[in-house]
Amino acid sequence: MTASDPIVEARPSRASVPNFFSSDPFFEVVAKAFYPGRRWQAEYVEAGGSVYRVLVVGKTIVDELWAQPFFYEPVADGIAPARRQIRYLPRVSYGQVPWHEAAAHGAAGEYRPAPFVDWSQFASWEEYERRVLRARPLALSRRTTERRRSLARNLGPLEFRFHDDDPEALALGLRWKSAQLRATGLPDWFADPRTRQLYDEFARMGLLAVSTLRAGSKLVAMLGGTLWDGRFYDRLGSYDATSAVYSPGRLLYFEVLEWCYRNGHREFDFLMGGEEYKFGFATHARLIAPVGTRPRSRAAVDKARAMVGTPLLRWPPAMAGARKVESVVRGRHRGG
Repeated sequence: MTASDPIVEARPSRASVPNFFSSDPFFEVVAKAFYPGRRWQAEYVEAGGSVYRVLVVGKTIVDELWAQPFFYEPVADGIAPARRQIRYLPRVSYGQVPWHEAAAHGAAGEYRPAPFVDWSQFASWEEYERRVLRARPLALSRRTTERRRSLARNLGPLEFRFHDDDPEALALGLRWKSAQLRATGLPDWFADPRTRQLYDEFARMGLLAVSTLRAGSKLVAMLGGTLWDGRFYDRLGSYDATSAVYSPGRLLYFEVLEWCYRNGHREFDFLMGGEEYKFGFATHARLIAPVGTRPRSRAAVDKARAMVGTPLLRWPPAMAGARKVESVVRGRHRGG
């Protein structure tokens, strides 16, 4: 796939400042959690005619993580020369389109949408409410208001914290997410200790805002995100399943979105995934797809990764074996 055959006409976007997934803090945390004790460096590479700032551990370009999807975005022309050309990157941004075009096409072909809110489109929060939240059925604005009242009436007054310093908030949110993934039959990312360490390191370095919603004394929803260069990256949302009837996760999104707008953020990024709720809030979506041709050696890497579902994550010897297969094959691939 190349940038010349998009499902819709995407507007290219090149960043003068690398996005968070091309930043040194992100590289440092990934290296600590997934490649402990190994040297890492940032490198500019060219793929498909665009330049990307990527993480390199040893001689291998890190372009995917176990159950932690991220994508690279091209940097602006002239920021830095590429040290080398590479044949393939599995997830890069080809540009952005209006939300309704991405929602209509879904996950057509190899493209995956990454919905986001561009706050520059709105002169006030009230304008965003009027043009998006109240006008778009997917946002469920009226139902959300009803459930907010019901939650407060039955469990107690609601309290929103954008930065919750309660050390138990993140731990509880991760347990909720783990249980949710298992209940839906999806691989439990958090059974892998490296994933938990990833979030712990983000929090330790001040790169993770743990936002919460409480009803009375009960914590009912948590959202973990990263603010970088005015762009809020929505990394993890979870909620108390016993309070699911009130849709506490959705209630928290309304609170966090308003906080981000009123505090001068330029964008709220829902990251990859075409879930319906994201299109209830988004104004645009990036189109994420591979660039270049996947080398044959990557097929073995992808197969090893696909094996690591919840059963293997629960069985440490098998998990270690799958990791070893990926490490050996990726070492041969060397990113290019």
